[in-house]
Amino acid sequence: MKKFTKTLLFLLICSVITPYVYADFGDTNVTKWKDNKFGSISLAFDDSIFTHVDYVMPELIKRGFVGSFWINPGAKDYCHDVYSWECVAVSSGMELCDHSFHHYGCESNEEADYEIGETQRHIWTLRPPNASKFSLFLGGGATSWDYNNHAEIAAKYFIYSGRGTGYVDGSGTNATVASLKAHVNTAVNTSSQVVIGFHGVGPNGENLPQAENTAFVEMLDEMVTYKDNLWVGTCGDVYKYILERNSLTISTSSSGGNLVLTLTSGVDPVLYDFPLTLISTVSSSWNFCLVTQGERKKTYAVTSGVVMYEAIPGWGDVVISQASALDATAPAQLSSVYDGTITGSDIDTTAELHQLSANWTAGDDVETGIKRYWYGIGTAAGERNILDWIDNGTQTFVTATRTNLSLIRGVTYYFTVRAENGQGLFSEPANSDGQCVDTNPSYISWYEDFESGSLSKWDSNGVFSGNNTISISNEAAHSGNSGLKFHLGDASAIGLTKSNISSVSDNYFKFYFKLSSSFNMDEYPTSGVSDGSVPGKECTIINFSNAAWETIASVNIYYSTNSYNIYVYGNWTNSFTNGAKDYGLPTYPSNWIEGFGYAPTRQFVNSGRLAFTKGDWHSLDIRLKADGSRGGIEIWLDGMRIDSYLYNNTTKYAVKHLSLAIDSAQIARANAAGDIYFDDIDLSDSYLPSFVAGSYQAPVAPVLVPPSDNPFVYTRVHANPLTMTAGKTMKFSKLPANAVIRIYTLAGKFVYQKDSANGEVSWDGKNDKGDQIAQGVYMYTLKTPDGHKKTGKIAVKKGD
Repeated sequence: MKKFTKTLLFLLICSVITPYVYADFGDTNVTKWKDNKFGSISLAFDDSIFTHVDYVMPELIKRGFVGSFWINPGAKDYCHDVYSWECVAVSSGMELCDHSFHHYGCESNEEADYEIGETQRHIWTLRPPNASKFSLFLGGGATSWDYNNHAEIAAKYFIYSGRGTGYVDGSGTNATVASLKAHVNTAVNTSSQVVIGFHGVGPNGENLPQAENTAFVEMLDEMVTYKDNLWVGTCGDVYKYILERNSLTISTSSSGGNLVLTLTSGVDPVLYDFPLTLISTVSSSWNFCLVTQGERKKTYAVTSGVVMYEAIPGWGDVVISQASALDATAPAQLSSVYDGTITGSDIDTTAELHQLSANWTAGDDVETGIKRYWYGIGTAAGERNILDWIDNGTQTFVTATRTNLSLIRGVTYYFTVRAENGQGLFSEPANSDGQCVDTNPSYISWYEDFESGSLSKWDSNGVFSGNNTISISNEAAHSGNSGLKFHLGDASAIGLTKSNISSVSDNYFKFYFKLSSSFNMDEYPTSGVSDGSVPGKECTIINFSNAAWETIASVNIYYSTNSYNIYVYGNWTNSFTNGAKDYGLPTYPSNWIEGFGYAPTRQFVNSGRLAFTKGDWHSLDIRLKADGSRGGIEIWLDGMRIDSYLYNNTTKYAVKHLSLAIDSAQIARANAAGDIYFDDIDLSDSYLPSFVAGSYQAPVAPVLVPPSDNPFVYTRVHANPLTMTAGKTMKFSKLPANAVIRIYTLAGKFVYQKDSANGEVSWDGKNDKGDQIAQGVYMYTLKTPDGHKKTGKIAVKKGD
């Protein structure tokens, strides 16, 4: 081996990129920015709020950009669409940073440890195995952080406080089209780092939105014009790059005609693991080369004896050897994917309700090796409607525990796995043969279908007086012959209680309800409720309480904006000195709940509502979890999951008692009158699929296949996500006759509609005007003329 005598130390402090001059074999420089771009820009978003999911991410993904999001996993905004945060954001390359768990601040070292540490533990679970634990941290605006062990917590949780250099504000009056475009030009023209910070974004920005509604997207379009010269990186990646670059030492040598480099930096390579861009002189006779660093391999083109490539300081020697061509061969399809945790062994059933496991045979790629594996989970072989392409690093096994895994007993789930080689090419996906979530005789712990004609399952025949009555009636039947009827004839209280209904800490409660066509209540006030000057006009129809009869959650209805609406209220006391926190939960597609978040003066009537119709049956599922510090609520309405709020500290609250009740004061304030019907009430340890009205059977036996008269039993969605390439379509197959499909944005905006023909609908990703839609996640509904309905999510992404 020939050792070159010079060691090159690069501390790049110049502000203007100058051309590199290469003469000798082995001459190497590190570029100031990734891919030798002229400048760097990062987009930073605080508070994990609704418009980040509904507006920002789709706009970033559409243009191939990434962003850095400072998240509060214990706050309602994050939980509004946890799938987008924990699947879409992560698989799209977005960075999740630590903004504290609840955005409360702290008043002690213990609270700081929890607020910062719990967020870090959450973020770590969303990263690939063995990934860096480093995160950027910000404590949150309008909060006080009264703790003194800063260095200890920073070292314990691998955090650095800040966003990076060159920060400018992208909110409020500072955010015009001209000002945001000017920041982009600064990054390009001065070769500097620019970080633009945002809170609410776009036309419906919740907090500190831009002064001009179109400023954000016009800024992104300006960035597109500079895409070849501007590195759009996450704050964390840029921060790592700068620290690695500024302390980099490069030693070069030759061995057998190959160039060998040793890269070291002054930072920990386990935490600071972002690849640096290097440019080296190699033999002028080379057209291609292979760059190898440990298990990392990639082929590059060589131009006039110069190659630009990537390597990580401290990750082993970099060997650059001649190659005959670029690697154009994808890895072979994995030979086997097994369900379960035991290597090479397959299971058919699982007892788990909130996690799924799989393992698979290792992939092989002769040219550039296997860089990582990706997995998805679906309810049919090859589908990824539960989790879509999650990075699993180089590990050939996984136990998926993301928040939105609420598994259904009796349903079979399938893993799909693909390998990616060092060149970025993917193998064909391989599928497992599925694992069915096991059933057991006790998974439904209590049910009531009122078919007995009595209220013997309840504590008594109910509490009512005056013109109010409680009765079992055939007009109240959702299925079978009977249901429960509450008649409100005056303002006296009415209620029915079942005590000691549960002894577990994770319950799924399902019921069907209907308001009679003649039911009426006064409209909710448009002002004055927040400050107490005007009383609210809602009615609590169901209440869940703990052993001490303290409310854990309640289901409430009210009338506003020409429709009846429902919301679920949660009440928990956290363990910190901030005191009690009473949360009204958001429901899709809401923005704010009165008295919560940054806009406490906004009125309930304008937000937080989920509309439903009088005279029709609706199903509501509520998951109430209180085991350890990961408690909270999940909600499904008519079979569609609309919210997940599972991270609040609820250790002292587990469901014990159930009440169907409305107090006299609420009835009087709302002037409520008419009939409310209840039927088919179940308490279970897992989510139950919705039954079609008229076919419901009391679940005395654990049979959870969909009812045979559900016309969508065999309906499947193929090619989800849809890659927008000429000739490719998404297909909805095995549809019932005359079914209609409608596609909407996550904000509820109509996109496309088509009637089924021959049991199938093919869709090419265009809207009803024939225009190609934006890349992102969408909702679909399938409906038959007789009212059967199926809903779900689909994704659309750009083609290669």
